Amino acid sequence: MRKIYLILVSLFSLLCSVPLEAQMKVPKKIDRDTLYLGGKAVAYSETIWYVTPGDTVPDFTVITESGKRINIRDLRGKTVVVNFWIITCNPCMRELGKVGKEILEIYESNKFVFLAIGAGQTQEEAKLFNKRSGANFELCCDPTGKVMRLFSDGGCPRNFVVNPEGVITYMEMGYNQEKFSKLVSKIEESIKESKY
Repeated sequence: MRKIYLILVSLFSLLCSVPLEAQMKVPKKIDRDTLYLGGKAVAYSETIWYVTPGDTVPDFTVITESGKRINIRDLRGKTVVVNFWIITCNPCMRELGKVGKEILEIYESNKFVFLAIGAGQTQEEAKLFNKRSGANFELCCDPTGKVMRLFSDGGCPRNFVVNPEGVITYMEMGYNQEKFSKLVSKIEESIKESKY
């Protein structure tokens, strides 16, 4: 009986440590990965997605490095990439360093927006990360991390392509040249299919 009581207390305590909004969300997709070292499984990771392609983009507001507020609703009519980064993420740094020249300089700003949001990052951290990464565009920040939790839990970088109607058409986690090229093709596809 004592064992059952301890298990229940442990579960209750764990549940209380998870933010209420996360307890209420139902994952749409869960990716599980195993990390192997020398042929032996040494760690497991789980990525939870709360939105998937076909879903309407969640409503959110972020702040730019300079303090400007941007609401996703105000970007309807444009293709938008919602990107999440954190200051300690080297792949995020490499990816955002390429975005300016390989994406932003190619697509017209009246048709396309790239929102690079620092999950749990402040304006000062966004400015520092911008300098370190060589990103030549203004980064956004979400000091509470609530915006990312509307989309997913897990690692960065993470990208969501949102079409001009506000529907998510593509999502990806991680960075390598193949993933970056696929992101560029999905942006191009969304812009070409736009009725705006």
